[in-house]
Amino acid sequence: MRDILSIVKQSMCRAQTVNRLAMWLQDAIDKEGWSRREAARETTVSYSALTAILNGTTKVPELENLDKLARRFKVPLIRLIEYCDYDLGFTTPADREQYLAQLIARQPEYEEAVEGLLALSPSDFEAAARHIELLRRSDQAGEKP
Repeated sequence: MRDILSIVKQSMCRAQTVNRLAMWLQDAIDKEGWSRREAARETTVSYSALTAILNGTTKVPELENLDKLARRFKVPLIRLIEYCDYDLGFTTPADREQYLAQLIARQPEYEEAVEGLLALSPSDFEAAARHIELLRRSDQAGEKP
């Protein structure tokens, strides 16, 4: 029974998460007075990706698309990732190093990216790490981001 409740709770959280990002994005588009096609053109996010975010059919939007939206609407990338409602809880640089070591142990293909991740500002590092974790969890659950 606990497993079923856990799955339902996760689904509800995921729906709320997608909903927060979708509501923010729809509001931002409405403020500009754009259609979805105009928003896709203006943000350089593909129409299908933009629509998937707005309709809630994507569980984890691509970091590149979140970055494009953040730049175009002049909001911090970390805010959009927070709309995905994920908190890694980094508090010290040691936490960052420990996280990266664990990431490399789980996914060696990220080893080359570590230097670039360490060069990021703390908020950008956390945003990138959150996205990596969301993608990893999505892959583990067999979902398509």
